[in-house]
Amino acid sequence: MNKKIKCSVCGYRVTPKRERTLRVDNNLSANNFIYSDAMDCPNCGCQILLKLREMRYSPVENQP
Repeated sequence: MNKKIKCSVCGYRVTPKRERTLRVDNNLSANNFIYSDAMDCPNCGCQILLKLREMRYSPVENQP
């Protein structure tokens, strides 16, 4: 079953596609980035936020 999502701007109901874009927002107060999946509404063209993404953290070892 394909779940349709509703555009918050125009109210158009659309089934999410496999072709999603990665949206990156810079949170300047915390010096980090917020990653999320998004797609464009086929009716009005605005960006629809689908889901926030958790990025993997891999620490860089200090080299002498």
